Order: sequence, then C-alpha cells, then structure tokens
Amino acid sequence: MGSLFGMNFEKEGKGVPEDGSREMAFFRFFKIIKRKFWEMIRINMMQVICSLPAFVIGAFILSYMYFGFLQNEVEYDLAFRIITGFMIVSMQLVTIGPLHAGFIYTMRNYAREENVFVWSDFIKGIRENWKRAAIVSIIEMAVMFICSYMYMFYNVKADELGMISEVCKVITIILVIIYAMMHIYIYPMMVTLDLNIRQIYGNALRFAIAKFIPNIAIIGVIVILDLIIFVNIIAGLFIILLAGYSLTGFLSTFYAYGAIDKYIIQKIKT
Repeated sequence: MGSLFGMNFEKEGKGVPEDGSREMAFFRFFKIIKRKFWEMIRINMMQVICSLPAFVIGAFILSYMYFGFLQNEVEYDLAFRIITGFMIVSMQLVTIGPLHAGFIYTMRNYAREENVFVWSDFIKGIRENWKRAAIVSIIEMAVMFICSYMYMFYNVKADELGMISEVCKVITIILVIIYAMMHIYIYPMMVTLDLNIRQIYGNALRFAIAKFIPNIAIIGVIVILDLIIFVNIIAGLFIILLAGYSLTGFLSTFYAYGAIDKYIIQKIKT
C-alpha cells in the first residue's frame, strides 16, 4: 500500500523511536486513556461547547425537514431520538473545521505520547490548519446535506418509485459510510502532513478502502455508544457529552495516526 502514497511531504510527525520498537498498540491505547482521562474530559467539554452552534443549526434543519412527515407522539419521540443520535454522530463528521482541527491535533499528540498542553495545543492546531479545515468543513456540510436530502427524497417517493427508491437509499447510505471512513483520516493527515485538499481526500479514500474492516469497526463503536440514547436519552447524552467525543475521537485518531505513520511517514524516512 505504501506505493499509493508516493508524494513529497514537508511536515512530518515525530515521536516514533528510531529502532521502531513500540509497545503493542492495544495496550498503549488503554494506558494513554488511563493516564490522560481527566484531560480528555476537559477537551471533550471544549469540543462540545465549541460545536454547540453547529449542533443547534443542524438539529433545526433536520427537524424542519422531517417533523412535517410525522403523525403522532410515538413517531415524534422516535424521530427526536433518531435526530439526536444522528446529530451526536454527525458532530464528529460535520463540525466547525478549524475547531475540529484543534481537537484532533490534541488527540494526535496523545497518540504520539507527547506532552499535551490542552488549551495551547488546541489553539495551535486551529492556527496552523484553519484554512484547510474551513474548506473541509464546507465540503463535509455539502456532502451530508446532499446525502440527507437524497435519502429523504427517495424515502418520500418510495411508493412512486418502488425498487428504484430502495436501491437509491442503499447507495446513499453506502456513500455516507465511505465518507465516514474517510473522515477518520482526513483531520489526522491535515494536522500531521503538509498536504493540499486534493491529496488529503485522495489518501483518505485509499485508507477508507484499504482499511475497510477496522474502519467499519471504529464506526461501529461510535454508533453503539450513541445507541445508548435509545435506551436512556438523558444517560446517553450525559456519557457522550462528558467524555464520548474524546474517547471516540482518540480511538479513531490513534488508529489513523498509526496507519499514517506506517504507510506515509516511515516511507518518507526510508
């Protein structure tokens, strides 16, 4: 796979021992969480507060699009839980780009086991990557809006279009899943390597396809965590808003940085 990334990068990561020796990633992951858990809670709260405007706007748009089709209290309750869960997930996909760059920058530093100064690292991640992050944020909003509209359109036209509607809905879901897998790598590459937008998305697509199984597993963990909302919406929101973003963000960034280091950074060094 290394041949897929034959480009010249100027900003590379550090923190990998010269002899290549590393503790098994599984154990390193949980040791880092144990050491940095309280810091991750702080970062989680920062991310939630900074993302509230995007959450409110997104919830308003979705409720406007969907609530007109509901007919009773049961459907309203189910729709509220679905939209809330969707927004919690999508806040990790569609965020205010520069703020998410700061968030992922701190997560990346944890993955590299560097000293993290929460606020200053958060600001540094924003300052160094805000232009590309803003462009990515616009692309993400466009992708999610188009996919949401497509799914709603074919869902409404189900009786009229029949099987074509079902096929189009499945294609839409597949496109969202592929983009979600790409998202795992987009911001970690942005804060680690000196790439333009085209290179970031090209590499992210390659990683999404080549690492399909672990990518699906990571997305599955995020979705399962968010399903707590359907069991108890108050408890689910409490857990997710307290530490959920940091834990899932660190999980995806930890894995993504490992892949980026192996297939890009180490190839540059050799």
